[in-house]
Amino acid sequence: MPNFITVAKVTDLKPGQAKMIMAGGHQIALFNVGGVFYATSNVCLHMGGPLGDGDLSDQIVTCPWHGWEYDVKTGECLTSPALKVQTYQVQVNGDEVQIALWVHKKWLLLNLFEKHLWKVVTIKLLQSLLK
Repeated sequence: MPNFITVAKVTDLKPGQAKMIMAGGHQIALFNVGGVFYATSNVCLHMGGPLGDGDLSDQIVTCPWHGWEYDVKTGECLTSPALKVQTYQVQVNGDEVQIALWVHKKWLLLNLFEKHLWKVVTIKLLQSLLK
């Protein structure tokens, strides 16, 4: 069973808004999509940009650094579909927005290395350009 922790009040984030929060040592981007809350890793997989500072259009957030796009409901990267940012389960309890810090096993490695993953992606992109 996941451990839910309160990260915001419902009134802190209007529909169409996003913000970065810290929870359990993780940088998490919190989004309000039409009154429904979603949470992903705050770290863009391209070069580590802050997704919580990005522009949110419907359920798509655009990284403010280089324009990589992600579906906040699924974590899917629209710019590079083989990649996904971690998503977190969200629930609203009264006026509190809560996220689950339970991590799926398939995301454990990504959690450990998310700060360095952008380097690997960048190196692979550079290698493909130099061919």
